[in-house]
Amino acid sequence: MDMQNAELGNGVFLGALDSMMDHIAIVDKQGIIEWTNNGWNAFSKNNGGQPSTTGQGSNYFSVCQKGARDGSPGAVEIFSGITDVAESRLPEFSAEYPCHGPAEKRWFIVRMRPIGGGDHQRFVISHQNITKRKEAEMALSDAKADLENHVSHLQEARTQLAKFNDVLEQRIADKTNALQAEVDEHQNTTLTLQSALEQKEILLDEVQHRVTNSLQVVSSLLQMQASSEENAEANRAIWDSYHRIMAMAAIHESLTFQDNVSTVEAAAVINTLINNIRQCSLPSDSSIAFDIQLDKVTLNFDDANRICQIINELVSNAIKHAFINREVGVIGIYLRRDSAGNLSLDITDDGVALPPGIDISTAKSLGLRLVHALVSSIDGHVFVERTNGTKISMTFPARLVNER
Repeated sequence: MDMQNAELGNGVFLGALDSMMDHIAIVDKQGIIEWTNNGWNAFSKNNGGQPSTTGQGSNYFSVCQKGARDGSPGAVEIFSGITDVAESRLPEFSAEYPCHGPAEKRWFIVRMRPIGGGDHQRFVISHQNITKRKEAEMALSDAKADLENHVSHLQEARTQLAKFNDVLEQRIADKTNALQAEVDEHQNTTLTLQSALEQKEILLDEVQHRVTNSLQVVSSLLQMQASSEENAEANRAIWDSYHRIMAMAAIHESLTFQDNVSTVEAAAVINTLINNIRQCSLPSDSSIAFDIQLDKVTLNFDDANRICQIINELVSNAIKHAFINREVGVIGIYLRRDSAGNLSLDITDDGVALPPGIDISTAKSLGLRLVHALVSSIDGHVFVERTNGTKISMTFPARLVNER
């Protein structure tokens, strides 16, 4: 009965090894292969192996020794390791090695462990295909190298930008000093005064371009920070700051295309601002529509900046909160000038109405408090209606409008 149990246990053990995907062989202390599983036999057959070198009765240690002499990749380490296990200097051994075929690259891990003891001691040799893992590791390494290269380029770009800013600062300082010297020397002549004015215009253009470029750099850095920020609340705050920067950038951009830099055509700036908000806050296939009706109004730079910030906060707020669980909606932006010259600005949406308990002047939302502060700073008044959505109406005195 004990003999039958032993034979049964041995059969179950070998059957389990035979069912495994790894290539497995059992060798004696001299390295003679006594048994191989189906995986071992199939791999040997598919890769041109001969029974005399890989089949039962062949010497596995001799094959490894020959590979080490021939300089096969990893063979020296493998032969040394299995020899140490066979001579009881190591309890077990494992090593990774390449085994590339003519049409593909492959990697394996070889393991050797003793089984049994005394005169009946044998060794289990297994070769496991780890090609997918190695390919994943190499792909990860390549991705890491690409990322490091991108970071290096980004750092280099930042360094170049800093150098450019330093040069620009020096140019502005040099030109300012030269202008002051010319004004001091030729202040009584019309020709000198005209020359000084021309120099001033050049400096103003350079400063304007610098401000625009700096705002673009800041907005790009905010975008990068937002894409890597995992905290949802911090991410929203970064995007809110990004949109406020873009509102200021829309005004500076408009100044680039006009001769008079002290006043702004409201319609052009507001349309640019809404396009920026649409591109940054809504997907390309969004069904949220905009109804924009703007009278022809000319504002000074500071007031235009405040009104753009107001529109940015209210439109962004409507996009975020008014159309929850809805795919369709309309946001209205209406800027009108009455016969007395007074301005009215209405921001509407047909979505979820602003909760009745919210007072813009005391709201917890930074955006709403900012709207109230901006309206008050230019002597305006704000009113909220909550019928069929939200309508926020603002009125401003006629002094805001520039006649030209």
